[in-house]
Amino acid sequence: MISIIITHFNRPNELFQCIDSFQDLKNKEIIIVDDKSDTQNISLIKKHLNKIKNDQIFFIESKDKNFLGGARNQGLKIAKGDWIFFIDDDDKANKKFIQFLNEQKLDENIDFYRFPYLKVNNKGKVLSKVKNIFPKSNKYSFQISTYIFNTFFLQKNNLHFEKNILSEDLIFNMFIYQYPIKQKYVKNIYSINYSSDNISITRKKWTNTLEHEKVINFILQQKTIKQRKTYALYTLIWIYYLINNNQFENKKEAIQELKKLKKQIAPSSKDYLRLNWFHYFKSLKMRIKY
Repeated sequence: MISIIITHFNRPNELFQCIDSFQDLKNKEIIIVDDKSDTQNISLIKKHLNKIKNDQIFFIESKDKNFLGGARNQGLKIAKGDWIFFIDDDDKANKKFIQFLNEQKLDENIDFYRFPYLKVNNKGKVLSKVKNIFPKSNKYSFQISTYIFNTFFLQKNNLHFEKNILSEDLIFNMFIYQYPIKQKYVKNIYSINYSSDNISITRKKWTNTLEHEKVINFILQQKTIKQRKTYALYTLIWIYYLINNNQFENKKEAIQELKKLKKQIAPSSKDYLRLNWFHYFKSLKMRIKY
């Protein structure tokens, strides 16, 4: 059985479409974790779930604001499936992905499967096909919703998401490659239709500073220089990306915080230009300007 963990915040209509995209998946449970949505939206979700009367769908209403990392951890705690798949409420499972899961028996000796994904607009038009691999290492998928994790692998290594820190999925991505792993990349099956139009939890305007001290402390806690540099690079480029896309309400303040962070964790360009992360973002033709 596959446990589908959907994180939700104030988007019931998108959530219903996400749930519907898994309708044809045979052996599943769907766990919806709501992260303190408005009372009105909670009521809409409960009415919808009561109407469809599906005992494969479970709804968790968080008492506290946990953000994406904490919400996913809540889903993990109650998941009963042999495999785990994470998805955000504004994205949808691709039909061929569902067909693949119904027809293929997942190998229990594999720690996780990885897939490419489609970037689409709100009309479902495909904008781009994302291979989702690093050019030189052939690993490190960027989207968390392109992995299917073996539950035993997550439990054995006590893997979970960091709470209240910038881009918790990036940290999780880094952590899973610290262990001896068996993975499989399925290159011709797209896992999700990733919505590029909706303002998701990760694509909303940031109202606070970058909290660079918290990020730096996390980086310094890593055991090896490679791990520290890897996350440092990933964080820097992700912040550049957010700034370039005007996702900070106070852009000047964000740039100042970025300069502090860069000075402390990557004073030399050689610290990160030679790493795989740079080549990945370069392959996306992401122009960094500020």
